[in-house]
Amino acid sequence: MEARDILNFFRRRRSVRRFQNKPLSAEILGTLMKAAMAAPSGNNAQPWEFAIVQDPKVKEALATVHPWVHMAKEAAAAVVVFGR
Repeated sequence: MEARDILNFFRRRRSVRRFQNKPLSAEILGTLMKAAMAAPSGNNAQPWEFAIVQDPKVKEALATVHPWVHMAKEAAAAVVVFGR
């Protein structure tokens, strides 16, 4: 892959703030968690834990925690990252 291909990849990225009202399968959620857990960390310490939230009331509460998290209430699932 050439440098221009990498730059084009990043230029095409987009943020999604509107979601379809479709549940995610356990397989998709598992794959997403495997990808998250594969993220690098210093000394491979992996100082994090993850929680998948699908309960509408909990997602609604999460949406009030920070101004940039308001879209959590509309998502099929929200991933909460806990750091040590």
